[in-house]
Amino acid sequence: MSAANAAAVSFAAIEAHIREIRRDLKSSTKELRQEMKSGIGGPRAEMKSDIGRLREEMNDLRADIKSMQRPMLYGFFTLGGLILAFAGVQIA
Repeated sequence: MSAANAAAVSFAAIEAHIREIRRDLKSSTKELRQEMKSGIGGPRAEMKSDIGRLREEMNDLRADIKSMQRPMLYGFFTLGGLILAFAGVQIA
């Protein structure tokens, strides 16, 4: 075998090894991505459900605040009126 043929054969063998390494790297990368996606899936779903519950609680609190606004306003006006009436009685 000539030196040129030997170099071509060894170069072809090196190329084959490089292709094999690339193939292994791609498959390992795909496996790692799948593991990451499956690992993230559980906490992500849990976080979404927690956020949904927090939104529901916020909506409930908003509704409670809105329903309390009118009675609180009337209460403050009543209290203010009582204070003014009491002050008027004290002055008179």
